[in-house]
Amino acid sequence: MNEASSDAMKTIAFATSSERPRRSIGTVVASAALFSGVRVKRVNMPVSIGPGATLFTRIPDLTVSSATDLVIPSTACLLQARLGIDTIPAFDVSAACAGFVYGMSVVHSYAKSGDYGRMLLVGADALSTMVNWEDRSTCVLFGDGAGAIVLDVQPGDRGLLSTVIESNGALWELLYVRSGNRQAFDQEGRHPKDWGIQMKGPELFKVAVRSLSDVASKALARSGLAATDMHLMIPHQANLRIIKAVADRMGVGMDKVYCNVQRLGNTSAASIPIALDEAVRQGKIRDNDIVVLNACGGGLTWGASVVRW
Repeated sequence: MNEASSDAMKTIAFATSSERPRRSIGTVVASAALFSGVRVKRVNMPVSIGPGATLFTRIPDLTVSSATDLVIPSTACLLQARLGIDTIPAFDVSAACAGFVYGMSVVHSYAKSGDYGRMLLVGADALSTMVNWEDRSTCVLFGDGAGAIVLDVQPGDRGLLSTVIESNGALWELLYVRSGNRQAFDQEGRHPKDWGIQMKGPELFKVAVRSLSDVASKALARSGLAATDMHLMIPHQANLRIIKAVADRMGVGMDKVYCNVQRLGNTSAASIPIALDEAVRQGKIRDNDIVVLNACGGGLTWGASVVRW
């Protein structure tokens, strides 16, 4: 799954859409954003979703609304039903904040195999439902959001060039949320000490900076490119310190990095598709630009994709 495409005729073209709910508005709005985003009402190229498409979503928190307060079936299947599409594959990908790039790797493999020609990839999270609102070290960092892209296999040398994904499960304690998070109470009706998102910030910072920069360089190298060839990097919007440190380690100026974390916070798997959608709308990405998408999340997981727009 970490291979660059050797077939220049199997290029993946992009269309984007996103919704950006205010931080801390809760589960219902995050779900509404998800469903409005994947209807692809606002796109930068003509697309349609129908027979022959493949549907993916990445959303670990399945209680984003009363309609998805379920462990089974997957959010992808519920989304498929809402879109009125049947028979095509639909499944979730769980890789926390790196989920969208992991999804890109799945899409890339399907495209190279020739099994599917048009695919819908959705990133969505409702992290406001997972934070301990008494823990100011974490609750102020996270937000809710959703974004989607449609990927289409077309002739040419533009599109998704390479994807690299990696992980290290030995580092899981740097960032985690225990299962049954919302139902966790002690005998006095209070949440236990380790309720909500648990994060070891200083240690996670070091790993995130190293992994985000290294995996981006590996993905560029697999495409025969270097950081100097990059027109724009759209990293996971974890926090501004991490993003600036990654840019510095790669020798890239912040004028080549897209950031919206100041406005939206960390929206996990939704952060890259939201930022990509914004960058396209603002004219920051032009035809033939080299764009790098890189992310690091719980697991720990990380990955990067290189796109020739």
